Amino acid sequence: MSPTRRTQPRVRYRVTVTELVGDTAIVVMDATGAGFHAAVGDLEHARLRAEHGIGGPPHLLEHLAQRIADYPTGPQPDRQRNTR
Repeated sequence: MSPTRRTQPRVRYRVTVTELVGDTAIVVMDATGAGFHAAVGDLEHARLRAEHGIGGPPHLLEHLAQRIADYPTGPQPDRQRNTR
């Protein structure tokens, strides 16, 4: 009898972004995937203060980074469903 190989559960990440205006909180993004790049920042006195987090396999992170580089201000309206 051969030993049973245990399969590891697949790692998934969920990223939620909430817009805060006064006392109102609105979820503007709620996405799940095998990898993520997340960055949040403020400009204070012409200096960037930012936090950046990543998770997932390096190859996927490279694709996500390229997507961000290609569309640094967000997807074009007619290309939102375009996948690379």
